Amino acid sequence: MKNTLQKIFGFTEFRLGQEEIIQSIINGNNVLAVLPTGGGKSLCYQIPALLGETFSIVISPLIALMKDQVDSLNKTEIHAAYVNSTMDFREVEHVFRDLESKKIKLLYVSPERLENIQFAERIKTLNPKYIFVDEAHCISEWGHNFRPSYRKIIEFAENISNNNISAFTATAVPEVRRDIVEHFNFNNPRVFIKGFERENLKLNVLRTNRKKEKVLELVSNNRLPAVIYTSSRKAAEEISEYLNFNNQNAVFYHAGLQPEQRRMIQDNFMNDRVKIICATNAFGMGVDKSDIRLLIHYNMPASLENYYQEIGRAGRDGKTAKIYLLYEDKDYHIQEYFINNGYPTIDEIKTVYNSICNAAKIAVGSVFSRRIFIDKQIIQLLSNNKINQTKLNSALKVLDENNFIDFSSDKINYSFVKILFDAEQLKTFIKKFAQSLNREILLFFIRDFGETVFSQKKKIDINYLANKLSSNSKEIIDALTKLTNAGIIEFSIPTDKPSIKFIGERVAPNKLLINVEHFYALKENAKLKLDLMRNFAFTDSCRFKSILNYFGEELPDYACGKCDNCTNKAYQNKPQLEYLEEIVIDTIHQANNRIRTNDLIKILMGNNKHGNLKSNSNFGVCKHFKKDELVETLDTLIS
Repeated sequence: MKNTLQKIFGFTEFRLGQEEIIQSIINGNNVLAVLPTGGGKSLCYQIPALLGETFSIVISPLIALMKDQVDSLNKTEIHAAYVNSTMDFREVEHVFRDLESKKIKLLYVSPERLENIQFAERIKTLNPKYIFVDEAHCISEWGHNFRPSYRKIIEFAENISNNNISAFTATAVPEVRRDIVEHFNFNNPRVFIKGFERENLKLNVLRTNRKKEKVLELVSNNRLPAVIYTSSRKAAEEISEYLNFNNQNAVFYHAGLQPEQRRMIQDNFMNDRVKIICATNAFGMGVDKSDIRLLIHYNMPASLENYYQEIGRAGRDGKTAKIYLLYEDKDYHIQEYFINNGYPTIDEIKTVYNSICNAAKIAVGSVFSRRIFIDKQIIQLLSNNKINQTKLNSALKVLDENNFIDFSSDKINYSFVKILFDAEQLKTFIKKFAQSLNREILLFFIRDFGETVFSQKKKIDINYLANKLSSNSKEIIDALTKLTNAGIIEFSIPTDKPSIKFIGERVAPNKLLINVEHFYALKENAKLKLDLMRNFAFTDSCRFKSILNYFGEELPDYACGKCDNCTNKAYQNKPQLEYLEEIVIDTIHQANNRIRTNDLIKILMGNNKHGNLKSNSNFGVCKHFKKDELVETLDTLIS
């Protein structure tokens, strides 16, 4: 193990927990390793794979991460390869030839690839040593980033008769860990939860409603580079604009930008051409910049998993990094709004089903076999019923789970083509009439698909075709459209719209029976996680201890000694806070029954037009305090 660590990876010592995890895998145990981002989890499966007699499979959901890991492993000699949706038949065949000749020790694949029966059959004959599942939390609906394809991994393992499975994740709370162990049928698994403490991160929470000014103050007075996370694209753009206006060079980054723009912005930040990036959580996956010195959450994340994953991108070089969460109550309500949008009511789900049926003119009891694209017309129709895009997608997922529809949220990157001319007609057209690009396209189809392209629709990738013909995708689409208009081919254009297909006949509204028990359990779980995140903002104990406890590292006497609570920065005005807390509790006691928050604040501030609250002896005793201070005290007591 140590020889491989030094020879391939250039390290002399293992990190905390790595050696124990690797030895457990080599000993034949099913392992679940929960290691934080930047904690060296990839090395825990790469070393056993490199030491194995045959190759091992690594299941990963992200093409970019696959490519990065394969490129890194292959710097000195070929150890790894990947198979993903960007590759054509010949490229996949080349990988299989390398597997057969034992050149490859690690094969990276996406979970969707495992559903291909031919792929599974070929892998079985090659007898892989281990199956390693990266980002294993994706198997659980209780975690984040749930991917149904992860549930199929166990079928693949059974098909190739390999139960030598180990799972790795950076964020897995108890219910997610339980899900992983159950779904992979782990037998007496070794579970490792290691390394969630980050000694070089200083955690701080600032409760403020002057956030832009506070961000400017923090970036002006702390070392850079800095990442500022926001909960919306609009906020990312606004903070960037505000910082630039105040002579701080900042850029914004979110999923609404074109891929090329995102790549350029990321590249500028990675190479220190710009020091501040304001981003949604679209920024970070696969970004390995080691020297981020300052990380600010402009809005509160939805859970401690999200928070921890994002702060894990700071200080990866081991040097001190400062972390700030800017909290105001509005953030809690924004996240609550997102949760409610993600879990529509039964009536809203039924409205979605019936509206789409009506738009497609499908009568009750009729069958409709074609796929329906969720276009602007349907989206507008539903928005008139106060159902936005997020609620629509969530409703479609529920209808899919209840087998009323087959829902695909994926963008369709492929087109389909079929040649309508017969072989002789096409030959004449190519010889006498076809322009150069049209000729190259038609010859490419015949060369790649043979005679079947005259009788069947064939899937084509526009970008791949453009690359092969040294053209661009717009020129290819224009040429294909002209050939279609001339009646020479049949061509369907790619779409970025989600689509559905109805299963069976349309059901009458009163017979649309939907099981939502599990669906609403997930909603309650999301709300619980949000409340725990809010509690983290208001806790007066060590902040890192709260995180370690959340992830299952129980350390009773632990204190990080660096967060705002451990250094008492947040409680320099403690006597004042204690006074306010005593007054608030005494006022609630005097009320006998439950008391509304607004009424409590009116009593304390002496603000009562109708006079019905003046009987409380504490009426007006806090009139010299700000309302925000009283609200903050209440939040602290609830926490």
